[in-house]
Amino acid sequence: MQGWAEKPHVKNGPALGGYGAVAMNAALTASMTKLPQQLRKTLTWDRGNELSGHALFALETGTKVFFADPHSPWQRPTNENTNGLLRQYFPKGTDLSRWSAEDLDAVAHALNNRPRKILGWRTPAEVFEEQLRSFNNPVLQRPLELAQFRSRKYLRALSRHDLLEAMGQVGSSADNAAMESWFALLQKNVLDRRTWDTRDQLRLAIVTWTERTYHRRRRQARLGKLTPIEYETIMTTPATQAA
Repeated sequence: MQGWAEKPHVKNGPALGGYGAVAMNAALTASMTKLPQQLRKTLTWDRGNELSGHALFALETGTKVFFADPHSPWQRPTNENTNGLLRQYFPKGTDLSRWSAEDLDAVAHALNNRPRKILGWRTPAEVFEEQLRSFNNPVLQRPLELAQFRSRKYLRALSRHDLLEAMGQVGSSADNAAMESWFALLQKNVLDRRTWDTRDQLRLAIVTWTERTYHRRRRQARLGKLTPIEYETIMTTPATQAA
């Protein structure tokens, strides 16, 4: 910004042009608004004074700002990792005013095209392009996800059928073995075989396969070679009636 490096820095004095909250807001807003809305929903920042104008930034960009706890860099790991990579080009204490915007863009281009282990040795640029394509061509998401487990509609459905919810442990698919098995079979026998023009068509295909094939025809070793509907009938039949 105009005024940068024209006056000497004064401790506890006003922020110099190019480093204060106003300059940070302007630069960050210009960068963030170039991204699709889906990729700039939140920003986790450290506790520096340069983002003291975060409320205005959130208002202008629609991006919610969160602040990491003091001395907790693991709460913003991507940022910290990127800082470490940038240090390879700009050691701590480097005067960035020596470099032009084109020079900084060249470094960003190099980092964005550098394979990362955490991305399966793909580059950030490749993953970014993949995300953009997914926005333009939405895909079917799994019908049972954490947010929907806790939605009011889902909880009302449980209450209506006198059911109690149980949340599995993180990373423990065995806690949800029956549902994981059902979904794997649904994927193989329905979802991977064709596409549908509407959600209603897909919903009908899922219900038809589940009720007609999975529940009534598929015998399961865990159920003593019974179908789910046969096993359910036995389990729900009163003992006196069974006798």
